Amino acid sequence: MISKCEVCGDTFKNTYEMGKISQWQPKVCGGACFATLLLTQKVSYSKWNKWLMQNKDKYYPLVEADASKRSSYERCLARWLVAEEIPYVFEPWVFKPDTGVYYLPDFYIMRVPCFLETKGVWESGAFPTAKAFGEFTPIPYYVLTLPFLKHIKAQPKKEDKLSHV
Repeated sequence: MISKCEVCGDTFKNTYEMGKISQWQPKVCGGACFATLLLTQKVSYSKWNKWLMQNKDKYYPLVEADASKRSSYERCLARWLVAEEIPYVFEPWVFKPDTGVYYLPDFYIMRVPCFLETKGVWESGAFPTAKAFGEFTPIPYYVLTLPFLKHIKAQPKKEDKLSHV
């Protein structure tokens, strides 16, 4: 499928889009445009902070989550974010949208703000939960699959391919 990059406007062959989550997949021609998208979105911090205050009963913070101890997809995205100098917090909060199912987004990008979720295996119930969170959060939310990580050149290293947690 041919897509138009939402950052630079170039057309590119989109080999990563998945129909059921396409609304949460960025349309970018490569890693540089994805980094630009993450760092230049216009999101109101005051609106986000107000939403957090109004929804205090629907989330709680986690402490000391470490991307290096998680899935290979999370490790490779963490390395890519560091290489691109994009500050992030790994799994900072657990949310409980109105569906009542708890959800733990993988990455919170501080400068924007936005959430990134990496998905390798869609386990039972993962899609409805990701969809509910995408509809619940007022800030940008992107679901990144292995084809997308390859598209932006954030590929797992051999040592990452040992397991999927």
